[in-house]
Amino acid sequence: MRATANDILTIAFKEVGYEEKPVNITKYNKAFGQQGLQWCQVFVWWVFKQANAHFIKSGYTPTGAAWFEKNEAWHDKGTPKTGDIVYFDFPNDGLDRISHVGICVKAMTDDQVLCIEGNTSGGTEGDQRNGGMVAIKLRNKSQIVGWGRPKYKKELTPIVSKIVAYYDKEPNDK
Repeated sequence: MRATANDILTIAFKEVGYEEKPVNITKYNKAFGQQGLQWCQVFVWWVFKQANAHFIKSGYTPTGAAWFEKNEAWHDKGTPKTGDIVYFDFPNDGLDRISHVGICVKAMTDDQVLCIEGNTSGGTEGDQRNGGMVAIKLRNKSQIVGWGRPKYKKELTPIVSKIVAYYDKEPNDK
């Protein structure tokens, strides 16, 4: 069975607010089979698993990006679309490589993309790539290295407007 982008986003949205306890101990890592991992990519794998859809089983973001490249589904020009798996490099995180991943909800402007991400902080402060919770994040395209485009079944994505409305009302320090 192939999932739709709406399936993936619906599952991910239900996880918003989930927090690790203690550090890097999560239900996602438990399902993955290894606690203690930084879990942003494990979260994406878990969401796809819940939808009975295939995603590479790896906790390492560069491996996920390489998987999309190998399968000719990698993009780094233009703008991510709803359901794309977006890979980030944060300029001041001490790593000069892809170090985080999220699921694209939608492009909000030419320069900003709304994503649901695992293992990030809830606001603009805190660790963006190992922050300990599932959150909706507005990211600048300057932080995006590229994105993978899964082969979804075609369908409308009504969950997008619900996620955007939730984000707009959310009382965080955006």
